[in-house]
Amino acid sequence: WWEARCSWSTINNCCLSIGAQIAPALNGDASTERVLMTLMAFVVALKAHLRDQKIDPAELGERMDPELIRLLNRSANPPLQALKALSTTVRVSLPRDDPNTDNHDESKLGPALYDETSEQIRVINHAVGACMKVKSTPMVFSYIATLRSFLLLWLATFPMALIGEFGWMAPPALSLIAFLFLNVEQMAVEIEQPFGDDANDLPMESYIMELET
Repeated sequence: WWEARCSWSTINNCCLSIGAQIAPALNGDASTERVLMTLMAFVVALKAHLRDQKIDPAELGERMDPELIRLLNRSANPPLQALKALSTTVRVSLPRDDPNTDNHDESKLGPALYDETSEQIRVINHAVGACMKVKSTPMVFSYIATLRSFLLLWLATFPMALIGEFGWMAPPALSLIAFLFLNVEQMAVEIEQPFGDDANDLPMESYIMELET
């Protein structure tokens, strides 16, 4: 659960860096907006991919490119497809020299911007890989079976030690202890797959809304 949270935080920080540092320096406001929209399409695609779902157009605003969303939904790996679209958008939108400015040549920023974009995409891709590792690596069944067997055996034999020591207090004490141990075991089951939509899973919708803001 914590590794998944850290990976998503890395993705969020990289998206913020691209949106704050690279997107505003591109050639024209339309290019800036397209990069920002592609970033949002990426995080929505990642959330859907981690849940084995398609992107729901109802989640997206009217300004999102519908053709990009259809492309992502057709792809076998929508997050990777979105990163490819992001790289392409930046590459074709690098700043050009403004003839109205004599002091500097804006086009010289191009290689640095593209190198920074490539580095951020590399970090994002590693974080996506970490998320997929968490999603596709369940706990070993033999470990779970052994743990549950010993837990049930311990809870079944524990009353024998409590009855002589606590008398009539043994049943409520045993009930409380059994509840705590079973609850801890159930918590481990709940957080094993943190990308769902249960109450104990990561609130990815909230993360996406914060990034959009």
